[in-house]
Amino acid sequence: AAEALTVSLTCIWFAGGAVVAAITALFGVPFWVQMLIFIVVTCLLFALTRPVAKRYLNSKVQKTNTDALIGQTALVKETINNMESKGLVQLNGQDWTARSFEAGEIIPEGSEVVVKEIRGVKERDKIMSIILFIIVIALLAMIISSTVRIVPQAHAYVVERLGAYQGTWSVGLHVKVPFIDRVARKVNLKEQVVDFPPQPVITKDNVTMQIDTVVYFQITDPKLYSYGVENPIMAIENLTATTLRNVIGDLELDETLTSRETINTQMRATLDVATDPWGIKVNRVELKNIIPPAAIQDAMEKQMKAERERREAIL
Repeated sequence: AAEALTVSLTCIWFAGGAVVAAITALFGVPFWVQMLIFIVVTCLLFALTRPVAKRYLNSKVQKTNTDALIGQTALVKETINNMESKGLVQLNGQDWTARSFEAGEIIPEGSEVVVKEIRGVKERDKIMSIILFIIVIALLAMIISSTVRIVPQAHAYVVERLGAYQGTWSVGLHVKVPFIDRVARKVNLKEQVVDFPPQPVITKDNVTMQIDTVVYFQITDPKLYSYGVENPIMAIENLTATTLRNVIGDLELDETLTSRETINTQMRATLDVATDPWGIKVNRVELKNIIPPAAIQDAMEKQMKAERERREAIL
């Protein structure tokens, strides 16, 4: 039917179906049920509005059909001169630009002329309809594309509905309700490595040294990771620094330099327990560098040099 191609009516049908489907989505209805409801409501709106729309469009065509104006008499309000591209006539109370069929003919003001052809009106209406139709199709395509999401491997998406947590999407194709659902956070489930800068720590025998750590962690619960702490990386860094100070504070300098594996194990166990409410699992903690004060480094080098010289004297 001709009215089915009217842009405004098409928008009303699709918009009505989309609104009802979106309302049902708030109650956790499966996606295939939402699509079925969308199709049913759209068809119902089409069936209910079609008779009214048909009568309206038919009456509008009768009122605005330019073919009915051909053959009527019009009054020249401005001299028609094809050479100067001028001319204005009044037809049914409306002013129309007019041209004569004769190339050099001049029709003076006040004369009566017969309408033989009307140009430009239908073409303009068709162009406007095409432009509106393209705009509607583009908007629908943008809305549909924004609702479809593909979650790649080793990733998870945290989805919110009206600001509240709705669910976590795993790998695969997912569809969200437009304007209601949003992807709040994209979470990387791969094991990640963070190298923290050197931290000043004090040993049990009051020696200050610089130690930098490398933490290997993995996100196990995207929901807790998104809502458990504001800045997870900063939280892990501060937690690593405090845990490192606690562990080193129970060791003397010599034990610190020779007990890397013990320190790594204690820190990993402590961090793993502390980060569990954040949905993070700490797999490994490594002490990258242990940097004693310059004076102690010189003393250690002198001690090693004296030890080597003593062994050479014995040999």
